[in-house]
Amino acid sequence: MNISNLIIIWNNDNLKDLLRLQYGAANIICSAKELNNHNLSFVQGIIVLCELNWDEHGHDRLPSEFYGIELVKRYFRTLKHLHVPVLFVSVMPKSYFETSPKNMILDALGHSFMQLEPLQWNIWKEQFGHGNLLPLNEIQFADIQSNYCNLGGQIGEVAHRTKGRIANLIHEPEIDRQTKFLNIYNTLNTGLSEICQLLGNSIVALGVRDHLLDEFNKGIILSQDLTRAGTFMQQHEEVLRALADETEVTPLPIAVERPWKALVLDDEPASLELIIDALHANGVTTIVCSHVDQSQIVIEEDEKNGNFISVLISDYRLFEPGTTRHQSRQGYDFLLDTAKRERFTSFVALSGLGRQFLLESFRKYNLRVEVYSKDDLRSSERARQVFAENIVQLGEEIHKTLVAQPVVGLARWKTQLKPFYLAYRNSVRYTQYEQNIRKSARRYVLTVKNIFDDTDPNRLQLSVVTPFPGLRTELKSVENKKHVDVFLKILEARRIAIWLLVTQEFDTKTVYAIINDGNLDSSYLNKEDPKEKDTIKGKVNGLLNTDLCISTKEFPEGLLVEEVAWLKYDMGIDIYDMRIVLSQVHEHFNECLNRYPQLLQVMAQWSELEEDFINNNLVLVSVGDVKRVARCMAEKIRDVQEVKIAIQMLQQCLTILEKDNNCLLISDDLKEYVQSKINILYKFN
Repeated sequence: MNISNLIIIWNNDNLKDLLRLQYGAANIICSAKELNNHNLSFVQGIIVLCELNWDEHGHDRLPSEFYGIELVKRYFRTLKHLHVPVLFVSVMPKSYFETSPKNMILDALGHSFMQLEPLQWNIWKEQFGHGNLLPLNEIQFADIQSNYCNLGGQIGEVAHRTKGRIANLIHEPEIDRQTKFLNIYNTLNTGLSEICQLLGNSIVALGVRDHLLDEFNKGIILSQDLTRAGTFMQQHEEVLRALADETEVTPLPIAVERPWKALVLDDEPASLELIIDALHANGVTTIVCSHVDQSQIVIEEDEKNGNFISVLISDYRLFEPGTTRHQSRQGYDFLLDTAKRERFTSFVALSGLGRQFLLESFRKYNLRVEVYSKDDLRSSERARQVFAENIVQLGEEIHKTLVAQPVVGLARWKTQLKPFYLAYRNSVRYTQYEQNIRKSARRYVLTVKNIFDDTDPNRLQLSVVTPFPGLRTELKSVENKKHVDVFLKILEARRIAIWLLVTQEFDTKTVYAIINDGNLDSSYLNKEDPKEKDTIKGKVNGLLNTDLCISTKEFPEGLLVEEVAWLKYDMGIDIYDMRIVLSQVHEHFNECLNRYPQLLQVMAQWSELEEDFINNNLVLVSVGDVKRVARCMAEKIRDVQEVKIAIQMLQQCLTILEKDNNCLLISDDLKEYVQSKINILYKFN
């Protein structure tokens, strides 16, 4: 793993220079403020000191509280939803931490622990990237969040272990009955005491423990009923879990100011004070209105200023202030009307009315709305925190959607595809549509890949797949089912084309033949009009750039958020990992160009690279571009001095590619290709 993609969370600014000197390029963070300002998108591993003496607000804490462990649970796992592996370090031995059930996360998947004897960066670094410490997959991450990052889940874990120990004792054959019951009682006492420790040994928790032990002693030991002894903990587990809601004070997360806002509409905004406070604690800026007319003005102003309101939270039923008279437009009217505007927004209904009634109301209008109960949020701090986290997720998704849109074919996108995309995202069938597209696109591209991977050359010429007719249809009305169906096919065709272009490096002509005609052998295109190559090129660009709005030069920019998610979760390709590597290659190439300016003159003479390299304007936006540079260097350079320079540049490029073991887009084939070109250059030398 690249050192620059690891961060160290430490407790003392005075040690920062020493740590940087000793540990090289690692990022050292020594305060909550630094953490807030740090871009965690590219972080691939975290090293955290258990003895952190700062809290989520940057205030000092007692080191004995070991806030580093809490920081991982509260911030990195719960708030930021980071799947990256975490290495805990401490001056104390691991056994010291294992005495507290609060620290069970140290033994969970994706986590490890090392004692600081002495500070050795190389040993820490070896924990990453060698199979010792790996990122969490989705199921593992959900398990960690549910069972190790909140009090209710931790209580459940202790109860689960206690039930297992009791079951083993019940089936122990060599212990007499009286001793067996005594051991069960002691095991139960240990488990209940651990739960009390989790609850801070509150008076309520200790009272429940003593009551349950007394009940077990009087009702089960006296009756000698092993069956009841085995189910005792299970019968009372919900009571113990409920104590978490009564005693847990949800910690305020490290507030990160969001680049978007939430509009809250309620005729009694003062009644939402606790809910709004929870949003503010999670970095959400709110605009609070009590009347639809007021909210309408806010939305119109927002559209003039860049669409920064990403989430609209509205009461369902609104009254005129101080009366029982309904406002002329209700909360549901405002949600429905806003959904028809040309803007990206997530919609949330917050009401005391029944959840099923609310869902059915919006389903009739085909509007995707998240529904929450005011009563639930007012009565539970934990529920308010979960609500705030969900609002953050909705807002972040909308913000990403705004900045992740096609960068070519803008005329078709703005006038035709964007209105359909807005309706698609707001539809109650969004999840179903998206699921169907994900599955269908995955099946399609894997079928194509299997055929191309076949060693039989005849199979490629004989094989065909289903084409996508009608992609050029002019889309006019989102109420027209035929046009909606065409748009859904466009979304599927985009994913197929993106996957073939980016991950398989298919040429655009082959992708055109597959999508337009279902033909895997594109050689027939040359036979159509051998004299007019520009005509064929025009057809290809017309479909990909104009009709599908796909840019073959701008990846990973210009991808919709759904496409990025599909590549990552369905196809195992993290497009942003690719961007990290390419930015590093870009940096190293620029460094070489600065050192050897004469190489620019050589590059400027290469027709294939002229636009990209004149005036030191190096742009590497895809693996194909790296390959293109390698090919041109190998085929065009002949001068000995230029060969030496090219060798250095390609070797640096290859070094970057080899370091990034996590980037699936940088294939072994590409590494071998670059290495082969280096070997050719050596022969020239």
